[in-house]
Amino acid sequence: MKRAMLIASSTFLPDSGIDPLRFVVNDVEAMETTLRGDGFGFEINKLVNVYDSAAREALSEWVSKASYDDLILIYYSGHGLLSRGRELFLTCANTKRTNLLGTALDYGYLTKLIREHSLQKVAIILDCCYAGRAIEGMRTDLRTSVAEQVNAVVMEPGSGVFFLGASGRNQVAQERERDGHGILTAQIIEGLSSGDADIDGDGNISAKDLATYVKRKLRQQNAEQEPIEGGAYKGELILGTNRRKQLQTALAAIGVRLEASRSNFRRATFRKIEDYLDDISNKDDFDAIVLDPKYLALSQFATENASVEEVVAAFADVNSGTVSTEQWLADKIEAAAAPKSLSVEVSSARTRTALVRWPRSEAVDPPIWYLSLAGAVGALLASGMYMQAHIKAPIWEASNPEYAASVLAVCVLLGALAEPLRRQTGVMWSIAILFPTLVATRLFLAGTLDAHHQHDLLANASGSIITALGIALPLAIRQLWAMRQGES
Repeated sequence: MKRAMLIASSTFLPDSGIDPLRFVVNDVEAMETTLRGDGFGFEINKLVNVYDSAAREALSEWVSKASYDDLILIYYSGHGLLSRGRELFLTCANTKRTNLLGTALDYGYLTKLIREHSLQKVAIILDCCYAGRAIEGMRTDLRTSVAEQVNAVVMEPGSGVFFLGASGRNQVAQERERDGHGILTAQIIEGLSSGDADIDGDGNISAKDLATYVKRKLRQQNAEQEPIEGGAYKGELILGTNRRKQLQTALAAIGVRLEASRSNFRRATFRKIEDYLDDISNKDDFDAIVLDPKYLALSQFATENASVEEVVAAFADVNSGTVSTEQWLADKIEAAAAPKSLSVEVSSARTRTALVRWPRSEAVDPPIWYLSLAGAVGALLASGMYMQAHIKAPIWEASNPEYAASVLAVCVLLGALAEPLRRQTGVMWSIAILFPTLVATRLFLAGTLDAHHQHDLLANASGSIITALGIALPLAIRQLWAMRQGES
């Protein structure tokens, strides 16, 4: 479980000697919205303008309820003040500048709680002045640095204490009117909510990623305060997932696969898929996207776990298609054991069976292999007539029967292979493969079986080209027919 305690201190007693802060409550409310949001899922507790005694009691009770493997986030926005011993104190509603020890929250109290309850996964964020003192403070009997305190903790990957502060040990932290937040908090909210804090692009936002992002942004803005990070941890403390990045990665993979298979879709269907991808790329309801049958089909298609037919069925009209949206979704969830990730991988024989019936609008009509065979026979006759005219002899003398039968058989075979090859590779690749194959085969047969013309390479080459066009032309006609159907 992820649990966050958000503390705000903005108003003080008239005789406190401390100026009020304008945007601290905004900071906490924005952090609450962000951490509750999609991809983070923190359980939130808040302390807003409470006395120091109430803050200690609430923190102690809250920490005592944490489980061993909970991720604990403690966030504070308010004033940071230094005692005469240069120790860091966090202001509360009753804090007086002249009596920090009795009216403020000693930062050392937080670290004592961490040590007392052996918390394994802790992130501390202080948006206050002198935050650097939290990790670079002077040694006393009551408090040492965070790094020294957690050295005794049993470390395992993804465990430890991470610290991020708004300013160095001698720096003040600022609020900014245009942001409506403290400078540090504004960058944190922007980085988490946009996903830009995922610096390494792995789809996860770690505490280290967040610190790197914040420091980089404030450096670009020439801010007068320099955030500081520290602590002792092993591996990465994952604050949340960058589901926007995960979706973009998944959509990119889908786009590559679709482009490679473009010729297998009608233009209208392909356009429908493109419109759908454009639509979901701008949405933030990632859970709904993940469970959408269309997205499921496309994501499986991208990983070669779904066929063109399945994608077509998912985008067909569910009222006239072969399977209802509800049944499609139920089959996918059952097969995938209710996947929660955007990178879904489902392989369901039941679903494939239900979707195997391809909508009529996507079928090949007329059958292209009939066209291919007819084209091959017609081209063979044209080739014979060309050779007859070339050698000035009757057609039955232009070629011996064995040669003619062999060429016809090759034409018929390659013609029959034309449509399956088109389905796998597309029209252009089909032509690129069949054309030189037929030309080379015909020249070979001419050289071995047709002694009359084995030396007449020009005639045979010309005839081969005409014959090859007999196969290529129906493929081109089929493609133009499909494009025209797609435009309607």
